[in-house]
Amino acid sequence: MASMPNEIYQSATVDRLEGEKAVLRFSDGQELVWSVKDLPAGSREGTILKFKIMTDAKMEADQKAMAQEILNEIFTTDDNSGAAGK
Repeated sequence: MASMPNEIYQSATVDRLEGEKAVLRFSDGQELVWSVKDLPAGSREGTILKFKIMTDAKMEADQKAMAQEILNEIFTTDDNSGAAGK
């Protein structure tokens, strides 16, 4: 099985502006609605944008560790806290 790259580049064209939203169209016909305020300065209909899509292994690991800490806190019993609630 071939390894997937860690980064992928995609291009999209600003297809149209609809108020505060921009509709971006990718080469395969998919559309993405994006906030106009989050577009690069000077973007308008016809502007070509380049996206870099990548995984964030550190963020994934951080989120997993946080979830594990929360679960540990929920399932760990503390004799003192149990007595106070009775």
